[in-house]
Amino acid sequence: MKKILLSFSLFTSVVLFAQDCSNLFISEYVEGTGNNKAIEIYNPTGNPINLNGYRLIRWDNGSVPPIPPTDIMDVDASKVYVFPDSLTIAPFDVLVIGINYTSDPDPAQNTFPELLAKIDVVVSHTCNPSQNPPTRAVCHNGDDAIELQQLVGGVWHSVDIFGCIGEQPTNASGTYNPTGGWTALDPYFTIPPSYNATVQGPYWKQYWTANHSMIRKPTILKGVTVNPTAGQLGPPVVASGFNPSIEWDTIPVNIFDSLGTHTCNCSYLFSTEEEQFTQIKQVIFPNPAGEFITISATENMYSIELFNMTGQLVKQVYLSGLKNQAQIFVGDLPKGIYIVQTHFSNQLKQTKKIVVE
Repeated sequence: MKKILLSFSLFTSVVLFAQDCSNLFISEYVEGTGNNKAIEIYNPTGNPINLNGYRLIRWDNGSVPPIPPTDIMDVDASKVYVFPDSLTIAPFDVLVIGINYTSDPDPAQNTFPELLAKIDVVVSHTCNPSQNPPTRAVCHNGDDAIELQQLVGGVWHSVDIFGCIGEQPTNASGTYNPTGGWTALDPYFTIPPSYNATVQGPYWKQYWTANHSMIRKPTILKGVTVNPTAGQLGPPVVASGFNPSIEWDTIPVNIFDSLGTHTCNCSYLFSTEEEQFTQIKQVIFPNPAGEFITISATENMYSIELFNMTGQLVKQVYLSGLKNQAQIFVGDLPKGIYIVQTHFSNQLKQTKKIVVE
């Protein structure tokens, strides 16, 4: 009876929440110093999602779309990244896009190696518009909104919105230079009328989105598809509809440890009862890999599959006898990112991402 009740409870959860875990959303927003910028996209579904028909837009400095954001067709191409159909995000996995800027004489302005190691797709090597980069979609500062869109029926629709399109947060002086950011203090986009810098410190210390990384809370199961209402400076001051603390956690600048993976309750809602109550620990090393990878797990394995980022199966290995550790030759694979799917003797499977160098 206990097992039946557990199964029914899980089924009820999936029915109630599956509609939320149904499309991609932004899981991390990296706004580091200099040219340390990245956006992480998460697949909350139990199936691979091909990125054909998706694009990312940076709405900088309060810029607004020509028509409502759920129906955008024509935008500034220099601030748009259209995902190629060669990219696929595995179930409950992420794709990190960013820039690789290395041409500044000041090393502090260049992309740090520790961030570059986490980036799956480099979309540009410069944010300087005079150098005609292919896109500046990921050249955001803390006062820029980011939107993920999907083409449906010939119309681009919002899949997720970070920030508030059409709103530019101000600094402590009520101006936009130096750059401001959204905060967790009402009215969220500008300094509160009662703010006391003597007691609370400089206002810039309250920024959540400027010189910080933002991580989506595990309880968030879908993106924001309706643009928040922009605040008004007044008087009276009307608060912004974007309070970053509701859906996001913020971490200090230039910390990239969390990038490349995302924890979301969707992975539990889509899993089977056995997956929820059976803990399998699996380690793949070295990662990045050279000629070989070693897979070690707490459960016996019987086969291992490797997929490239287009979803193509590139290697399949059947183990002779059940083993909890296996060494796989990957030196014959082109350099790049691969999804390793391990099949266990208890009929469960796990997927992990590796880099072959």
